[in-house]
Amino acid sequence: MTEIDLIENWSEQIKGQVEMLSSFYEIGPVETIKIGILTNITNEMFPNYKNYESVVSGISQARMVKGVNGINKIESQIDRLLKSYGLDDLNKYLLDMAVELVVMTIDSIYDNKNTSLKKAYSKALNDPDFLYINLKLVVKILAEYLRGNNVEIDNKTLHYMTDAIKTKKRELTKKIINAYMLDDSMALVEAKKEYKLAMIEMLDNYMNKISVPIKHAQQVGMEQKIVEKLGKDSLDTMTSIILFGMKEKIIKNNKMQRVLEFK
Repeated sequence: MTEIDLIENWSEQIKGQVEMLSSFYEIGPVETIKIGILTNITNEMFPNYKNYESVVSGISQARMVKGVNGINKIESQIDRLLKSYGLDDLNKYLLDMAVELVVMTIDSIYDNKNTSLKKAYSKALNDPDFLYINLKLVVKILAEYLRGNNVEIDNKTLHYMTDAIKTKKRELTKKIINAYMLDDSMALVEAKKEYKLAMIEMLDNYMNKISVPIKHAQQVGMEQKIVEKLGKDSLDTMTSIILFGMKEKIIKNNKMQRVLEFK
């Protein structure tokens, strides 16, 4: 039984709401909760990796997940995941895949020769917000990966949020590049100012400012209604159960390493 399976019977307080939503939308109770959690995470999506700052920087976390080529090569954990699952599974079970990818990535760090990196992540695991920030970042990275491979994401809130952020950043970056090429200092100042303001705007309920095609408006409405009815606090609490399971798994997987490295 997985952490997500455990949620189904987690709380009598929200069980009625889950059953009502499940019946109304004709989807299973666990699937209803998964949609709620994934949509809740998406509603808080940040524009840049650096926004996912924790005990470990968001950029460092992203590098460990996506991999780095060159002299100091870091293996891509997404590539490892895809050896076991295809893009269809990555899309269909995105929340489960994100959970697995977080665990795989942190496990890979304990196999790394870099002791300071191990100590940084060991310390980070004691921060209650670290794994949640990491999970949110991995959801963003997986969504970007799927869209980069022209996969239509099942969760339409995640699909359109990912596309909207990418499109906006591309437009603003183009303005900055054009100003540099034209050697127009005034235009460059304005372009950088517009970029900064847009990044701030994306941190504040950006989904409400995104236009969704009519064909998917109903599904986005369903996803948002599930979040509304279950409530952000309840969804955050259910997510914390998943995070607890993740932490326990990471500690169990690397118990011997932790004893040897940090005694």
